Amino acid sequence: MKWIKKIFIKYKSNKKRPANFEKSKKSIEDIKSIHILACSYENLVKSQALIQDRWDGELEIIGKIYQKSPNHEGALSYKDFDLFGSANPELQEFIKSPSDLMILTFTADDPFITKIIRDKISSYKAGFYYSKNLQLLDIMVQPEGQEMVSNLENLVKYLKHILKK
Repeated sequence: MKWIKKIFIKYKSNKKRPANFEKSKKSIEDIKSIHILACSYENLVKSQALIQDRWDGELEIIGKIYQKSPNHEGALSYKDFDLFGSANPELQEFIKSPSDLMILTFTADDPFITKIIRDKISSYKAGFYYSKNLQLLDIMVQPEGQEMVSNLENLVKYLKHILKK
C-alpha cells in the first residue's frame, strides 16, 4: 500500500508554482507564529527552546515530528495519507493552519514530507541547504557539521538579518 501512496503523492507534489507567484514581504517584527517540522522529538524540543530563547517578542510555536517509521506518538508519517495521497484531518489541520515562518530541521528526502512542505501555508519556509530542499524552501543556510542546534542558531541569525526592514 505504501508504494501506491508514494506514486500518488509524487504526482501531486510535482505541481510547480504559478508564474505570477509572489512571496510575502513580512519583516522580522511581523513574525508571530513559527511552525517547526523536525525528524525526532529531541530535535523538536531543542528547536522550540532555541527559537523561544533567540526570538524577540511573543511567539506561537507549533511543532510536529515527521518520521518514515513513526516510533513516537503523534509523529507524522506516510500513514497520515490515504491511498490517493490526501492528508488525514489532523495533518490537514497542520498544513492549512497559516504560519509566518515554517522551519524544516532536516532534508526533505521523501515524497510524503515534500507534499507536506509544498502544501503548508506559510509566509516563509526556511531550513538547511540540501539539493532536495531547493524547490521547497525560500531561505536556506548551509549546515556546518552534524550538530543541529548550532546549525539552527545560524539559521535564526540569518533569518533575523535577512528579514529586517
